[in-house]
Amino acid sequence: MLKKILLFIGLFILLPINAKAALCENKDMIAYQEQAKNISVTYEYEETDDDIIFNIRFSNVPMQFTVFDVDAFQNYFYKGDGDDFTYVDAFGIQSYIPVESEFVIPNVEKNRSYKFQIFVNDWSCRYNIMYTHYVTIPPYNKYYKDSLCKGIEDYKLCNKWVNVSRYTYDEWKDEVNKYINKKGIVVKEEEPVEVKGVLDYALDFYLDYYYFILPIIIILCIGGIILYNKKHDLF
Repeated sequence: MLKKILLFIGLFILLPINAKAALCENKDMIAYQEQAKNISVTYEYEETDDDIIFNIRFSNVPMQFTVFDVDAFQNYFYKGDGDDFTYVDAFGIQSYIPVESEFVIPNVEKNRSYKFQIFVNDWSCRYNIMYTHYVTIPPYNKYYKDSLCKGIEDYKLCNKWVNVSRYTYDEWKDEVNKYINKKGIVVKEEEPVEVKGVLDYALDFYLDYYYFILPIIIILCIGGIILYNKKHDLF
């Protein structure tokens, strides 16, 4: 009976110590949250001929912090310069993609939102989400540069950042033409570009500066005739 009492007392004393060791101290939590909040998360894009590529860029990631991609269930961990560390993971993934303080997740899907939770590589704080970053990638209208959109750029189907994935090109043209006809908009056809040759440019130059060129030509011709006549004793 005495042994049970002593065991109970021992567990009662040790339990708060162990619980405290597993808890994230408030001062640490505040510091980690501030660092996680200061991580910059933005998207960037590059347009191709008729499509677009989006990337998500992270910068200012502190050492020993993990960026967790909730949808992809993927950890991105910035270890830093130190080699003496043990990676802790709140989700039991036990794996991560090593990154630098600034890194890019390439070629992400457009027209959707992404959620990233920030964790710290601290055993006592590993279960705490220090901050959550959200990034929304807009849709993309691959037809917005079409000649039909000239003069009606404000029309919804000519907006660069609108979803037109449910339209084929012919369907999209039909909708735009309906709008043009409804509004009574006159669409100016593009004039064909005239391709000029060397002789065309020479003629344009002469017509622009003939009042300088013509007297010079006349003087040169008269001088040439005089020299020719003297050489052949025609006078």
